[in-house]
Amino acid sequence: MSTIKRYIRLTYLSNYLLEFVDKNELPFTVAVDLSYLKSNEQSLLLAFIGTTKKMPNGSQAKKLKDLSQQKELTGEDIEKILRGEAKVNYQKISFSEKQLQKYFPPDYKKEQIEKIIFQLLDSWKAQTEQRG
Repeated sequence: MSTIKRYIRLTYLSNYLLEFVDKNELPFTVAVDLSYLKSNEQSLLLAFIGTTKKMPNGSQAKKLKDLSQQKELTGEDIEKILRGEAKVNYQKISFSEKQLQKYFPPDYKKEQIEKIIFQLLDSWKAQTEQRG
């Protein structure tokens, strides 16, 4: 991601967290990852920071971002990650080439197939969120 896009991404960060960036208490790259948290999740994070005076590092911010994209973060999730207790469990899902070949032309490259699969998943997620 380019620097300009990172700066633009910071517009999604709460003003309180931005103050930490301005004071060099929160690294820029960490703040970019935190900008992906929903507003209420950023508030929970701020409450944790206010209580513990502990700022997230880069790997913790990435874990928070990844978990937020999977589900709604709770204060407990944030505390576990920032205290180093959380292990984010990802399910590994794989498909064999044979399983996928009936859906794609034979000349499609891996990157093209992945792009289409993720576009379809994004579309499915958006439809699911609209329904309920």
